[in-house]
Amino acid sequence: MLILSFLQNSQTKDIHAEPGVTVNPTKVDGLTAVQVRTNKQPLPMCEVYVDINSTSLLVFSAGLQDSGKGKYEECDVATKLANVVIPKIKV
Repeated sequence: MLILSFLQNSQTKDIHAEPGVTVNPTKVDGLTAVQVRTNKQPLPMCEVYVDINSTSLLVFSAGLQDSGKGKYEECDVATKLANVVIPKIKV
């Protein structure tokens, strides 16, 4: 499952870890980003939040169904999607 979301009035600096959720800083095409991994069952997710300007984020979410487990890793899929989309919309 892949989801692309747009959030206004948000920034990556506002995202914090909590129980069952890890947050790791990263970059996508030179932009500030964070990987957010949620290990909740039945569908662990990874989201890559990318600051696209001073007040907005794009969020790339990936969760693997049974057929993808063991073949792919959620954060790799979300990061690859972000790295395909961001250069095409970056101004």
